[in-house]
Amino acid sequence: AFKGMGMDGHTRGELVAAHFGASWCVTSLSMNYKFEELAQTHPDMLFLFVDVDDVPGVSSKLGVKAMPTFFLIKGKEVVKKIVGANSDELHKMVDASDDDSLGSAVTTLPDIVIE
Repeated sequence: AFKGMGMDGHTRGELVAAHFGASWCVTSLSMNYKFEELAQTHPDMLFLFVDVDDVPGVSSKLGVKAMPTFFLIKGKEVVKKIVGANSDELHKMVDASDDDSLGSAVTTLPDIVIE
């Protein structure tokens, strides 16, 4: 079983960019190139693609209602959330992680266990 570690275990203090989408969602797929490009230019961050069909419980707990949805996570806090295929906003979100101007948390991640 995979345990999400509450995002405060292995990834404590690290920044995580998470892209919630689906393999059948054209809008979500259209953002894959940009997301991969950002992963290449920000090697100190962890970039994850989460297929909402594979882990519907996680998507539900995080309030993902549309795809794509992007989260910037630091420790156990969501510091930014973007809903929709907006590559400019995604770029700004990831670039903001390069400085210390992330601001306060939007929400705290729930404990997530994937069996």
